[in-house]
Amino acid sequence: MRKYLPIILAAGVLGVLLAVMGCGKQPGATSAPPPPGVTAAGATAGTPTPAPSGKITVGPEEASCPVMGTVMKKSEMIPMQHNGKTYYLCCKECQAQFRADPEKYLNHPAAPTREMPR
Repeated sequence: MRKYLPIILAAGVLGVLLAVMGCGKQPGATSAPPPPGVTAAGATAGTPTPAPSGKITVGPEEASCPVMGTVMKKSEMIPMQHNGKTYYLCCKECQAQFRADPEKYLNHPAAPTREMPR
């Protein structure tokens, strides 16, 4: 057990740091360079781009997280049911915040963005 103690402590410290940092990374994101057809901002060649007015266009296969506003593919998000409707959250931290006070985020959702807020 003693030989595993440093590993367990390191994992605990890492967990605390990630919790403090919040939603620092999109699910499925890697540090490798983007594949061909994917821009640095994470949008693929077929993904709608922001309208000239500066507003974000959310495609039919996408959703905007009501907590942080992050626009992602629904398949990469966490679905949650509330009052018979499905809402999509970008990460576990947002899921916890939404679960604690869904009306707060439904009445005043975050503005959609294609970048992960820091």
